[in-house]
Amino acid sequence: MTGEKSESMKLEAWNWIFAEDDDSPFSAQICAQCSGYNLEELQNLLRYVNRPSK
Repeated sequence: MTGEKSESMKLEAWNWIFAEDDDSPFSAQICAQCSGYNLEELQNLLRYVNRPSK
């Protein structure tokens, strides 16, 4: 059961980071900017390092 929840949370995070939502105050783009990160660079790194399992 723990593995299923973990995979679900991983997929949810992946979807949030790659969502096209720039209007929400808690979008990945806004959160990255406020934290001093470039979201596009983070996305590229994640694509390279870790892909979601289906």
